[in-house]
Amino acid sequence: MTPLKVNPFESPKIDTGQVPNETGEATLRVTRPWELQGCARAYQIFVDGIRCDSVRINQTITIPVHSGELVVVAKVDGWKSEPIELNVQPGALIDLEVSGTFKRWRVCLIVLYALFAPSHKWLCLKRT
Repeated sequence: MTPLKVNPFESPKIDTGQVPNETGEATLRVTRPWELQGCARAYQIFVDGIRCDSVRINQTITIPVHSGELVVVAKVDGWKSEPIELNVQPGALIDLEVSGTFKRWRVCLIVLYALFAPSHKWLCLKRT
């Protein structure tokens, strides 16, 4: 008997066109666009305090979640985004985008920002 070959680092696969309705599940689709900030790091996505998956540059992931009240946070190293509170209906598809807060010239201030800014100002997680 051969063991199953399972990759523990692979994102769960779900056909976003057919979200399960009968089980009360919904789907979060998290997209991360290209940007210079954190381009070598993966951002971890937490739902209700539980790490569900990670997303890299130019990647979109899907996370099956339960319906009801959810709190979603993105984290990398010691920094995190502001939490987003969602009221999710069964069968819903919720689109989120995670990105860094440094755009254009602000990337020059990254060292000062890392030392003195609050930890929740490093990442931006928003509903699209």
